Amino acid sequence: MRKFASVGKLAIVGLLVLCSPACTEHKRLASETVIMRQKIDEEEQKFKDLNDEYRILADNLNALKADPSLKHSGKTTPEDRAKKLQIEIDSLTSQKADAEKALAVLKEDFETYKKAN
Repeated sequence: MRKFASVGKLAIVGLLVLCSPACTEHKRLASETVIMRQKIDEEEQKFKDLNDEYRILADNLNALKADPSLKHSGKTTPEDRAKKLQIEIDSLTSQKADAEKALAVLKEDFETYKKAN
């Protein structure tokens, strides 16, 4: 009977330890730690995403700074550059018109081919 009494005492002591406020506080702190770790992971991911976006924007900025067409040349005035750009725009517009005409001819030829076959 004494064996059972000591086992009972150990079980009661174990239950008291499990139900003690310190254990409850430990469980609460452990759950808060898990929640805070998740928040930290989310913030680290946001930081990584923003850092990647920053690198992309910095690379784009550096590419723009290195673009020779955007650099100011001391010999040309803004009006001269504007005239050159307008000439280039006119040239590209005429190339586009020529390409559209060629495309129309090709489409017509293709339709004729489809009807023939």
